[in-house]
Amino acid sequence: IYLRLDAGPNAQHKVEAKNLYIDVAQLDADATFTNIDIGVAVKDKTRGPAVKQGENALPGGFAQQAQKADLTNVKQTAWATTAG
Repeated sequence: IYLRLDAGPNAQHKVEAKNLYIDVAQLDADATFTNIDIGVAVKDKTRGPAVKQGENALPGGFAQQAQKADLTNVKQTAWATTAG
């Protein structure tokens, strides 16, 4: 089963999100990151939504976080995507 979401059909209708969190299995995109931190322990990340009590996080799990990410030509397989 899959769910396809299309957004930002052209340059006049760009999509922007704040506090974007993607639990991604695979991501293909052209990306430019500002102030990126790669390999941050999930418990030590400082950007994006916090792991809520009772949520499953793999012991020793890691993340990446950035002040800003510009993604184009995105194709992703994700477990969850949330944004403010």
